Amino acid sequence: MDGLRKMKCQYAYVKNGDVIKQIKILVNQKNQFHGGANEFVGDFLRAVEGQSICLSSRFYQRDDYQDDHLIAKVFPKAIGSSGVFGKLLGSIAGFFGLLKFLIAHKPERILCGSLGSQLWACFLISKIYSIPLVHSRHSCGGTMGLSRFKTYFDNWCIRRIRGVVCHGPYLKTLIQSIGVPVGRIYEFDVNLLHVQKNLKQTSLSLPQPLLNKTDSEVFKKILYVGRIEAGKGVFDLFNACVELLHKDSNLRLIYVGTGSNIDQLKEKIEAENLQNQVVLLGSKPHDEIPVIMQECDILVAATRTFIGEGRCMSVMESMVAGTPVIAPNHTAFPFLIKDGVNGLLYEPDSANDLNKKISKVLYDDSFHFRLKEGAAQYGLTLLEPPMTFSQAVFKAFKNKH
Repeated sequence: MDGLRKMKCQYAYVKNGDVIKQIKILVNQKNQFHGGANEFVGDFLRAVEGQSICLSSRFYQRDDYQDDHLIAKVFPKAIGSSGVFGKLLGSIAGFFGLLKFLIAHKPERILCGSLGSQLWACFLISKIYSIPLVHSRHSCGGTMGLSRFKTYFDNWCIRRIRGVVCHGPYLKTLIQSIGVPVGRIYEFDVNLLHVQKNLKQTSLSLPQPLLNKTDSEVFKKILYVGRIEAGKGVFDLFNACVELLHKDSNLRLIYVGTGSNIDQLKEKIEAENLQNQVVLLGSKPHDEIPVIMQECDILVAATRTFIGEGRCMSVMESMVAGTPVIAPNHTAFPFLIKDGVNGLLYEPDSANDLNKKISKVLYDDSFHFRLKEGAAQYGLTLLEPPMTFSQAVFKAFKNKH
């Protein structure tokens, strides 16, 4: 199909993101663990090395890839217009395209890390051909409008499959709440030893905004790591810091990442004449990010309530780096942040409360020191999880419930 040879596969893995880009990165890295967005597909591919696998995802452009044991295909998210109608057409085309892809390669087991039309296609194939299906959950489903309608069918399917693997305790409680028996839920977490290794071994040359001016003039540094998008709270964070930045010339607000709202953020920075204090570092190699975290006073994860945060990786990595975190008191954040111990929780969607919590940490040295100690201690508990992603997946496939 579309130039790909037909091959009966032992496993199919349907996921989010650009799976082909992830595969090529892993090939270039010789499949060594480096963390970041490629971790789960890398962990799975290492675990099934030598077996035949087909992978699929939906991203912005159609693409395909194959080697001796692996076939991968990316279906476009939208057709024609990128608006609602174009995305709807993309979902429909993706559903039928994935059906065709799975029928062509006849997998013995299916792992689906997607929701919506991709999950529904996997569910249909699993029932028609009596193939075990495991769902991998990394985030929350929507609860409003069409998302609520979609979530209803997602949950209906999930209650009727072999098992669910979920990233962290918050998502485990969420999966239980939709009626999945606890005996079919397998909680996994990530191995963060690479973060500790990078902190010890990297010879990173830090960007100038992270360097102190002199020994007597020390920058205070607030860090954000993630997509530059409104839903991730990048504007809430900026608004919370504007007054502080104008008052303190030695304060720096640093964003690491790119995203659809980068131009609007630049406009806000220029409108406040804060170009020298608000720094957009863009994307950084994943192994450099923990070092940047370690050099900053606090990490802020400001995700808004309409975004389902399942298990925030930047928060976990920041703890391992010994940097306390300020985050909203919703979804997965209270499962990671112990208020007043390794960070602070603020009122969700409130830039005003975020401002207060940032001020409390930055300008109370003894309190900040206690939080740093608490973050470092908690980070040690995150280094090696009781169960990795691939271990959870194989346990779920063996489940006979």
